[in-house]
Amino acid sequence: MIGLVLTLDYELYGDGSGSCEEHIFGPTKLFLKICDDYGVRSTIFVEVAEILRMKEYVYFERDMEKIEDQLIKAHETGHDIQLHIHPWWFNAEFDSGTWSMDYDLVSLCNLHADEALKYISECKTYLTELLKKSSRAYSCNAYRSGYLSMIPTENIFDALMSAEIGIDSSVFKWGFLNSKLMSFDYSNAFSNIEPWFFKREDVNKLEPNPIVSYRCLEMPIYSEYQRGFRFLSRKRLSLISDVRSVMLDDSYSFNKLLRVENMIKKFRLFLRKRAKKFDFCKCTFSEMKKILNNILLCDLPNKYLPVVAIGHSKDFIFSGDFRKLLSYIASKYSDRIEIVPITLAAEKFTSSQKMSK
Repeated sequence: MIGLVLTLDYELYGDGSGSCEEHIFGPTKLFLKICDDYGVRSTIFVEVAEILRMKEYVYFERDMEKIEDQLIKAHETGHDIQLHIHPWWFNAEFDSGTWSMDYDLVSLCNLHADEALKYISECKTYLTELLKKSSRAYSCNAYRSGYLSMIPTENIFDALMSAEIGIDSSVFKWGFLNSKLMSFDYSNAFSNIEPWFFKREDVNKLEPNPIVSYRCLEMPIYSEYQRGFRFLSRKRLSLISDVRSVMLDDSYSFNKLLRVENMIKKFRLFLRKRAKKFDFCKCTFSEMKKILNNILLCDLPNKYLPVVAIGHSKDFIFSGDFRKLLSYIASKYSDRIEIVPITLAAEKFTSSQKMSK
């Protein structure tokens, strides 16, 4: 049985731009409505550092009321509310309608375990206190890191264990980033699909003998290793349109030439292989059908296999494709695929692992 986990990162853009109504509350309302129409429950990874900072400003008071009310109602109806943190929000400043971020604090992985724990605990406490207002019991036990960075692993592992958070869902196999602010390489991740208890020293590696009271389960975001041109779709046509408008303009200026060079660099990326995540906001329905077919090849009798898909509230624009996905699963694969929250999927996976031994 495949346990499909639909995760939605609940957030504005990384630089703080965007509207809470247009990029968080509104799209999530539609997302939840579609889930409810098909009787499925999602996992919402709430960017709590962002919310805590906005709550410091009266300017966002009404937005925060709507967001908190939405999260409480989502939890009451069975959706899973879990923790997501972009730490540069903690020291962010808002002035004249724009945010100034503290990009020196770009990754909790770069902090000492005690300092990372302080931030994680503050955010976990917020969610726990907020969802106490719900009629349903709540436990914060899953985490998604900012920018999906879980390297270096040792300190963030210790912080998560101290905070009693036993699930992470940040890794996507073949993912790679190397910048001045942070870097990670998931090329050697244990799996692109199957969860694993990871080593304290390296999230990519399987811990063969995890201590029962000291282990963290990595539930990777499903990805496939594909050449860049496989990413092209109607949802990414803005890049093609941009190139075409520049190349067809007769009056080339220096700035336009720079833009052409930049576009050429981007096209070269289309020839390289890289990680293509199961992103239900960016993938077309046709792409998602192919992904599902590949996932079903991994389905084995008497084994429970959670598969994590990702989306972002700010990217939830093509809702029709998402609705088609749920309809397709319900009509064709209801006996092989169930859509469940991440904590339930983790429980079923660990139980099936014990039974198979």
